[in-house]
Amino acid sequence: MDIEKKSVLLVSMPFTGLMMPDIRLHLLEKYLKERDIKVKTRHLYLKAAEFYGIPFYNSQNRQNQKQLSFDEYVQRTDLFYNWVLEHVDWKTYDIIGFMVNPEQFLPSLAIAKQIKEQYPEKIIIFTGSQTSGQLGVNVLRAFDLIDFVISGDCEEAFYRLALNYQDYDSIPHLIYRIENEVIWNQPDTYVNLNKLPIPDFDSFYKELSQVSKEVRQFFLDKGRLPVEISRGCWWSQCTFCNIGIQHPCYREKSVKRIIEEIKFLSDEYTIPRFQLIGNTLPKKDSRLLFEEIIQLGRDLDFCADVSPGQLHSDDYRLMKEAGFNNILLNVFSFNQNFLKKMNTGIRVIDNIADLKFCKENGINALYDLLVNYPNEEDIDFKETKKTLDKIKALDLDLPQQLTNFVVHFGSTIYNNPAAFNIKKLDYTDTDKLMFPLGILEKNISFNYNFKRKKDIRKHDWEQLIREWRQKKGKLYASVDMNITSTA
Repeated sequence: MDIEKKSVLLVSMPFTGLMMPDIRLHLLEKYLKERDIKVKTRHLYLKAAEFYGIPFYNSQNRQNQKQLSFDEYVQRTDLFYNWVLEHVDWKTYDIIGFMVNPEQFLPSLAIAKQIKEQYPEKIIIFTGSQTSGQLGVNVLRAFDLIDFVISGDCEEAFYRLALNYQDYDSIPHLIYRIENEVIWNQPDTYVNLNKLPIPDFDSFYKELSQVSKEVRQFFLDKGRLPVEISRGCWWSQCTFCNIGIQHPCYREKSVKRIIEEIKFLSDEYTIPRFQLIGNTLPKKDSRLLFEEIIQLGRDLDFCADVSPGQLHSDDYRLMKEAGFNNILLNVFSFNQNFLKKMNTGIRVIDNIADLKFCKENGINALYDLLVNYPNEEDIDFKETKKTLDKIKALDLDLPQQLTNFVVHFGSTIYNNPAAFNIKKLDYTDTDKLMFPLGILEKNISFNYNFKRKKDIRKHDWEQLIREWRQKKGKLYASVDMNITSTA
């Protein structure tokens, strides 16, 4: 007897980045289609960019925000919200899955609430970094409108739910309720990335064709297609990072499979620009990857995350030849004491060397400096200033911006705040604006502010960079590379 399969709608809400399609939708869409599940995707963030305007929309993923007045923001949000409710045929689908990063959390909740009120029989699933691990358990406890949360690899769990499995304890990575208890099937198996299907982006391009000319042209001029190369982090020891709760097991695709995907996508969509999705380049086979891309003989343009110290001078030459014109370099700091507190495994000399290699090979290095660490000391600021004075003469790329430190749920600092001079964690102003205190007290926040046990002198990091810019004789212009990893 055939199993009656459920139909699935996958949704990506604002404010995910506009520079590339949300790869999570397309991987899951193709995985389900290959198993004969009726599935459709909606990239509703594209329509949001039309309502808000691209400058404001893009600024929501940066610190230097383009402001709308409060009344303008409310008006445009209402217009978008009503458009979504009226133009998406929610009643057609049995399961509605939301891909949820922190920036997408409240918009997803708002739409899911209306769906549940109109169609209480619909199954609402949340998955993504905002609902990983214990954070996902907390979210399911806090919001009755969510039926299931999937933590980490979501492909097989979605498939089994679409098959109407009732034996929930056999579904990997699932967080679910039994009466008043929330249960998390903590993972003991992880998907082999080489066995996942190559995603297609037909549904994205179809939806892109239906939004404003401004949004379409933005993607056509600057957009990239994502190619997932790994999940998790092979280092996974940085004190500020919580990628371990999202993907506890590091995996990477083979170079052969990465090349296969690049060839397919460049042929299928005639786009030359790609973003490699992974916390960093392959641990051992980066050079092989560059060589294989060069062998393709295609004029392609790549961007990827790179950890300083991972590559040598000749690797950067190959990287440039392969088409890596822009990289996201994980610099974080120019002070060794600071880097030790972060436990990045990176040295200041690695940061300087990699910036130098980028300059020598014509690669644009995009990076931020992380400042206002909870146990920051005077020596951290002073040593950074000395280092900057020494490298100004090298005419290296400036940081894209300063990033004020926040504590991520599940990070080493979150789990042991006292060891990092933190007296108390506090909710961010944004979360206080979005959620009532009773909800926040259920520990559903991804980011936290903090109060120090011991006060430190306030360091004028902005002035330090301002002086660097002036002596360098360049404008401190933010490069328009609104790229985030969403795998």
